[in-house]
Amino acid sequence: VAINADSVASWFLPGVAPLLRRHHLLLEIVIDDQDHTHDALKSGDVIGCVTTLARAMRGCVAEPLGVMRYLCVGAPELVRRCRTPRGAVSPHKLLAQPAVIFNRKDALQDAFLEQHFGLRQPHYPRHFAPAVEAFETAIELGLGWGMVPEQHLAKRPGLQELLPGAAVDVVLYWQHWAHESISAQRLTAAVKTAAREHLRPMEPPPAGAPA
Repeated sequence: VAINADSVASWFLPGVAPLLRRHHLLLEIVIDDQDHTHDALKSGDVIGCVTTLARAMRGCVAEPLGVMRYLCVGAPELVRRCRTPRGAVSPHKLLAQPAVIFNRKDALQDAFLEQHFGLRQPHYPRHFAPAVEAFETAIELGLGWGMVPEQHLAKRPGLQELLPGAAVDVVLYWQHWAHESISAQRLTAAVKTAAREHLRPMEPPPAGAPA
C-alpha cells in the first residue's frame, strides 16, 4: 500500500494492526506524498493508497476517508520572531525564517502561505527532513516553522501555532482496485473504520453542487 508518512504515523497503523495480527497478514508500506501515492497504484505496485485524488482511476474505487488538518507551528522563540510589536504575524518576518519541509514533494507550506496570506510561490529558506520524528524534532529545536497534523501536537507541547485558528485541510481518499481479494477487502474495511475514528469528517457539498 502507498500512504503518506503522517497517516502512517497517526491513524493508519493503529487502525489496521488488529486485522494484520488476527489474519496473519503481511504488509509492505510505500511512503510518498499524499498527492503522489496514486502513481504507485496506477503502476500496479500497490493494491491501495491513501491519496488526495478524488476521482477513481481506471479499474479502481475511490472511497472518501476524511480530513487531515495541518497547523503551522514553530518553537516559541521562532514564533516571537515572526510577530510584530502588536503581536500580529508578519508574513515578511515569517518568510525570513527557514521552513522545515518533509521532502521536495511537500506543498503544505506553500498552501498555508497562499490560503492565509495570499502569497503565491513565495521564496524562503528551507530545511528538508523526510522522517516524521526528525521533521517534528527539527521544528521543536527551533530550526524552522512547519506544518504538523493536529493529532501530533498533543505529543509536542514545545510547539506553538504561528497563526492560531488557521489551518490547511487535506481531504483524503482510499483508492483501491475494484476487484479485490478477501484479504484486500478486509484491509479496505479496516482503513475506512480507522479513518472514521481519527480523521475529521468531510464537509457536505453545497446544495446543488455535483456529487
